[in-house]
Amino acid sequence: MSLRQQVLHGGRYLIARQALGALLGFGGNLVIVRTIGPDAYGLAAAAIGIHTFAGTIMQWGLNTWLIRRPGETTRVHLDAAFTLLTMICLVGGVLLTASVPLLQRWVDLHGFSPVALVLFPSVLLTPVLIIPLAWLERELQYRKIAWIEFFCQIGHLGVSIPLALAGFGAWAVIGGVWTQLLVNGFLLLRASRYRPRFCWDPEEFRGMLTYGFSFSSSMWVWQSRRLVNPLLVGRWFGAEAVGFVALAIRFAEMLGFVLQATWRIALSALSRVQHEPGRLSRAVGEGMRLQLLAYGSVLLGFSATAHWLLPLIYGKQWEPALAVFPFIAAGYLTNSMFSLHSSALYARRQNWEVTRFHLVHILVFASAALMLVPRFGMVGYGYAELLALPSYYVVHRAVRRRVASPEYGVAPVWWFAFCLPLFWQQLGLWTFAAVPLGLLWPGTVKELRGYVELALGRGRAAPATSS
Repeated sequence: MSLRQQVLHGGRYLIARQALGALLGFGGNLVIVRTIGPDAYGLAAAAIGIHTFAGTIMQWGLNTWLIRRPGETTRVHLDAAFTLLTMICLVGGVLLTASVPLLQRWVDLHGFSPVALVLFPSVLLTPVLIIPLAWLERELQYRKIAWIEFFCQIGHLGVSIPLALAGFGAWAVIGGVWTQLLVNGFLLLRASRYRPRFCWDPEEFRGMLTYGFSFSSSMWVWQSRRLVNPLLVGRWFGAEAVGFVALAIRFAEMLGFVLQATWRIALSALSRVQHEPGRLSRAVGEGMRLQLLAYGSVLLGFSATAHWLLPLIYGKQWEPALAVFPFIAAGYLTNSMFSLHSSALYARRQNWEVTRFHLVHILVFASAALMLVPRFGMVGYGYAELLALPSYYVVHRAVRRRVASPEYGVAPVWWFAFCLPLFWQQLGLWTFAAVPLGLLWPGTVKELRGYVELALGRGRAAPATSS
């Protein structure tokens, strides 16, 4: 089965969940941010950004190791991974908590320390979350995962919204995060029927640590993007500016619900053709164009209406977030073109190639932000996003060398057609002319017809993937 079919059929529950989650997220986020205001939201976002980065490091790639390891995954493998992950999180949790005074001095945000001290210990829940989820994903139990994530989001909103309305400020968001993690752990354990048990297996640990470091190091570097807003924007312009940038990022992530689902499906789908470079390259090309079309359409629709809707719905106090949103959206749109490149390299076990790309990207992005944020404010964060776009050539070159050259087809045309109108407020309404030009471009109609036929079940069947 091709990646296109994997996305449209095999992961329909996960994609539907992400879509519903985006709608709930917009509604819930609306109530929360409108009630607590930019300062409190920025304070919570700063702590959550650092917490997310640290949590990614502590996972050590063991979830991906369990999903993609060859052969049968037994209870021994799950228990060994749980044991190792518990040890990592215990050490990491202590170090993270001990770093709070240093972080407080750097970001200089009033109230950061108590919020961080309450949130950071939640990393100890990581083993309970990662191990059963990895097993469910390995078994392609996307329907169960979709329902679990839905109820977790309900739990988050069910706690954070009442707390926000009651005047708890940043604590409303933190309470929602804790609730979401606890509900997630309970439901994952129940759905997977996994009962944590310690298992000491040094030989298995060595394999996990070796693979996990090569995979997770690339994720560590990439997730360090989350530190730029709290550590740079927060340091020079305070919690309010962090809140504006965080809201713009939140919009881009919620609108990218399809990307979140397809990337997870791709980890399994591309692994099945990892020894066939031609098929792997074609799958990357198909998925790239599909993701770009889906995400670009949603981003463009939001960008065209946000200027009127955001002040009306969220309040005028949040209007500054629109100044940085187009830059962030352009960065996320570009990433949608190349995210499957990284998945293909992971499938071919070229983890260090992904790390090299992530390192180049982050060095350019963070260095540009360090120079531009103090001078231009939070819009400097957006300028840094644009300056980092050429770094995607690194991952393109790696795929061409290690796999095969992907078939981009009309993807660059679609990228331009969706990206340029994002800046209509800065450049003018003429930018929307790029959309009909993209639709009239030779090859676009044929590509779109193929998607429609496949969605209706009339597309040409692809050969089954090898196991």
